[in-house]
Parts: sequence; C-alpha cells; structure tokens
Amino acid sequence: MSVAVRKYLTQVILGAAIVVAGSNASLAQQTDSAHAAPKDTVSAKPVHTKQYGTIPARFEFGVGGYLPHVSTSAQLSSAHLPGTDINLEQKLGLTPNTQSIDLYAQWRFAKRNVLSLEYFTFNRSSSRTITDSLIVNDTVYHAGATVNTAGGIKYFGLTYRYYIWRRERWELGAGLGIDIMNLNASFGLKANAGNLTDSAATQGSIVAPVPMLGIYGDWEMIPRLYLRGIFQTLYLNIDSYSGLVRDRRLAAEWYPFHNYGFGLGWHYVGLDIKKTAPSGAYVKLGYGIQGLSLYATAAFGPSAPVPHVASAPRTEPPEGQDYGLVPRTISFTLGSYLPSVNSRAQFSTSSSVGDRIDLESGLGLPSNTSSVNIGAQLRIANKSLLTFTYFSFSRAGSRTLSDTLHFGGGTYDPGLTVNAGGSLDYYGFTYRYYVWREKRWQLGFGLGLDEVDGTTHLGIKASIAGQQDSLQHQASLSTPAPMLGLYGDWEVFHGFYTRVTGQWLGGTVSSYTFNLTDDRLDVEYYLFKNYGLGAGYHYVGFKGGKTFGNGDQLNFNYTIQGPVLYVTAAF
Repeated sequence: MSVAVRKYLTQVILGAAIVVAGSNASLAQQTDSAHAAPKDTVSAKPVHTKQYGTIPARFEFGVGGYLPHVSTSAQLSSAHLPGTDINLEQKLGLTPNTQSIDLYAQWRFAKRNVLSLEYFTFNRSSSRTITDSLIVNDTVYHAGATVNTAGGIKYFGLTYRYYIWRRERWELGAGLGIDIMNLNASFGLKANAGNLTDSAATQGSIVAPVPMLGIYGDWEMIPRLYLRGIFQTLYLNIDSYSGLVRDRRLAAEWYPFHNYGFGLGWHYVGLDIKKTAPSGAYVKLGYGIQGLSLYATAAFGPSAPVPHVASAPRTEPPEGQDYGLVPRTISFTLGSYLPSVNSRAQFSTSSSVGDRIDLESGLGLPSNTSSVNIGAQLRIANKSLLTFTYFSFSRAGSRTLSDTLHFGGGTYDPGLTVNAGGSLDYYGFTYRYYVWREKRWQLGFGLGLDEVDGTTHLGIKASIAGQQDSLQHQASLSTPAPMLGLYGDWEVFHGFYTRVTGQWLGGTVSSYTFNLTDDRLDVEYYLFKNYGLGAGYHYVGFKGGKTFGNGDQLNFNYTIQGPVLYVTAAF
C-alpha cells in the first residue's frame, strides 16, 4: 500500500471517529437535558409574574377611624300638634364634624359569594339659646329659652354580594344590603333649679332595619393595590316605617405586607326616615353622613384568584388605519363642569300652599357655578359597557323681598332680607349594550340610573343670639330615576373620538314623581397611547316631586347645562 493511500485512510478513520464522538456527546447532552427537565420545569418561573388575585382572601378585617361631616334634621310630633322640622346643626348648634371608630369584616364563603359587616357610632350634644319658638312633641320651647340637645347614631351595615363577573384583576356583582340604624334625638329646657340639668325634656328614637339593593365592585389596579366600591339605595315603606336610604363607599387598599395593609375610603350614608305610632304621633329623622375613613386591614385564608389567561396578541392595523384602539377595558375622566342653573322650588304643607320660587331671580342664588366632574367606564364584554359620572355643587344668596313669600310653614313679608341656599349631587350610572360595532363606530342602547339629591333652605337674615338665620325652613329631595338611553361613539380619525349619550324617562314611584332628561356630547383626543384630553356639553333637566306622610309636598325643577373639560386615561 502506497504512502498516499495510507495517509488518505488515516484521515478518513480520524474523521469518522470525530463524527461518532460528536454524536455521542450530543446524545449524552440530550440525555442529561431530559433527566434535568423535571427539575428545570419545577424551578422555572411562569411567564406571568404579576401575582394578581392573592387578595381578597377568605377572611378580611379592618379597624380604624371615621371622620364624618353630619347634617341632621329632626321632627317629633304628637297626634295633635305637628312638631317643628329642626336642623340640629344650624338651629341648635350641634357640631357638624365628629369622629367614630370604624370596624369592618368580610367572609368570602365561595368564589363569587361574600358576606360583609361594617359598624360605626357617634353621639353629639350642644346647648343654645333659640331665637324662634320650637314645637317638639307636646312641648313648646319659646324664643329666648336655652335648649340642651343631644343626638346619636349606631350603624350596622350588612351585605350579601354575588359577583356575576370575575376576571383576573376585577370583579363586579349585585346583592342585598341591610343597614340597621339606631337613631335618637332629645331636647330639654336648660334649668339650674336643684340638681336638674333639663326640664320639660322630650326625646324620640328609631331602630330600623332597612333593606337595600346594591352594586359592588373591586379592581386590582396594580398587584396588591385595590380600589373597591359600594352603591346601595332603596325606598322603604313597611308597616310604620317610610323613607329613603342611600349607602355608598369608595376605598383604596394597599397591602405592603403579605397579610396586612392600609385603607383610605370615603363613606356616605343618606337617610330620610319616618316612624308613625298607632296614636298618630310620629318621629322624622334625616341624616346626611359623609367623610373619610382611615383604617388598617388584615386578610387571612386562601384566596380564590381567577386563573391568568394570556391575552391574544394584538393585530396592529396598517399604518393610517389603526382605529378602535380606544375605548379600552377601563377608562377614567377627571375635570371640571361649568354649568348654568335655572331652578325653581315649591314647598307646601297640608294647611298652606307654598309659592313657586325662582331660586335665581327671586332669591339671588347665582345662576353660574362650577363642580368637579368624575367619570369611569368598564367594558365587561365585547359589546357591554358600564359607566359612572358624578358632579356636585352648592349655592347661596341673599335678597330683600319685594313680595310676600310662602315656603313650607313660614311666611316672609315684603322688606325682609332672606338668606337662601341650595345644593345638588348628581350620580349617573349606565349599562350599555352596543348592538352595532364596526371598525370606526358603535351604536347601542341600554339602561341609565340617575340619582339627584337636592336641598333648599330659606331663612330671615338676622344676628340674634349668634344665629345667622331665624325662622329657617328647609326641604330636601332625593330620588333614583331609571332611564332608557341611546349611546354612540365614532372615531373620526385615529385617536379622535365623538361620543353621544341621550337618556329620558318619567313616571311615578310610590310618593315620588319625576321627569328626567340627561343628554351629553363629548369629543376626546388621545395625544398619547393611554392619555388624552376631552371637552363636552352636558344637559340635565329634572322635574320631580315628593309627597310626605304628613301631607307636606315638595317640588323641584332644575335645568343644568354647560361645558365639561377633562383629562382622560384608558387602559
């Protein structure tokens, strides 16, 4: 065999050996990887690392302080003598600001079922020399008398919630709430005879379990930071009780530790309730309680998170045709509402017909005002949307009368200078179902619920015994009004939207009559992917009336319209 042949065979054998060795090494590496796979699979982190849904847990507790501002009216009447409707803060000097312990507990006994309990209590007292005669039960307190006043409340709020929609980061549902309230008020003539503190003392109390229908929602904005909301309301007319109750709460909770966190909330309880005895005597109490709640919270037990579902990849449209990126799942608006207001009120008793008063031209209330404007939207399905809008304003004025004025049980003669005031809180909810959804527009219908809380007060301007007003009369009206609505959105060009809302309904429910129109036109421009600016025009026309159990009747007529300017965010 020649040297060249031997050299060639040697190269072939060496090459084959290298190939076999490489193959064996590759096979060994694959075998090692296969043996190591279970260990790597167990230790590997899942793709989804944001741990949403670790709270709410099975059990939650909160303890803290509640700092409410309170507005209270009380009327105690006998079967033969109607009592005076008294504002306990303005008329009798009860402090409007107080504090209370705030306790909370929640039990999630199934994935979609929750029971909760909340408690607060406070008491107040004052002493003031009155400038007008007051009738409380069968007792008459004459002008110049010094009256001791006390009032208190114990509140127990129980809810059952069923969360119809549960997603990884939010849940929304309905349920039944029961507010159990122990309300009391007492009046006594201050005396220094002997060891007596009060003489001619009289008091009244109500213990009432009030059932309510509610809407409940939780949203985990980022891991372990929660936004929670409660909205409950119902008109009550059961046996000897009648009235309207509203209970709303909005809170943010942050869990910096595994089981413990902190909460900051806003709690409002509005109550107008009357209890009539078989003899014909009755007690009427009205409470408006609202303020901040600061608390520490703890959560224990296994949570019931919704499994993470990877979102489908977004297919970006061609350049210049990227419509439909907004509205997103969740959006918010915050801005100002600058309405002009035209309002009229009439307050009549069973024995006298009140005048129909133009609150702007007749009593000097300003026709232009301003308010914060808050909005939120949640798309719960491809064609279903929930929305919320809120604004509120208060006005006050003073004017010398040129004609006699009748308001409630009071008569105001020409030449008197009167102080007048009024306030309005608007809560607008809608459920929308978009029947038609195209690339650049959507159109549908749904159901709206507007709650309008209005108050009016009138008193002679005076500086008697430190009183700002004497002979003061006031009235309030709160009515949730369901409405039918049409809703449409159109993306004119990329990032620029036009939105239209039209709602209307009228009717009679129990002692309430109402006719409500709620229309709005908005344009929004998203300068950035998630943030933009908006401007709109909002019109609310409200005509409502309420007949009270003692024959009193209150009628309101409001026309509110003006521009809305806001910033918006969508995610």
